[in-house]
Amino acid sequence: MINGQVDIIKENTAVGNNPTKPEFSNYLYSKGIREIIYTDVSDNPRDKKFAVDANLKWNYIPLEQLDIKIFESGGTYYIYGSAPDLIKNKILNK
Repeated sequence: MINGQVDIIKENTAVGNNPTKPEFSNYLYSKGIREIIYTDVSDNPRDKKFAVDANLKWNYIPLEQLDIKIFESGGTYYIYGSAPDLIKNKILNK
């Protein structure tokens, strides 16, 4: 993706940087992603619209409130926010 690498960290979970508008449908949806989890400090209405328009479910969960049990089922998830490495570490319990 334009803004950086996407890392597959679990069978149903990928983490990366902010997608561009076309990447929500042309990349994420076409690769099998079905849910977006945005973890920054406040919701992102612009990206929410891009996700919903691409038929992706939008979830806003601040990183400190992210419960890793969510990844035990469902997805496939793409998670992003201002700190991809912190997101990966939290999910992988590092």
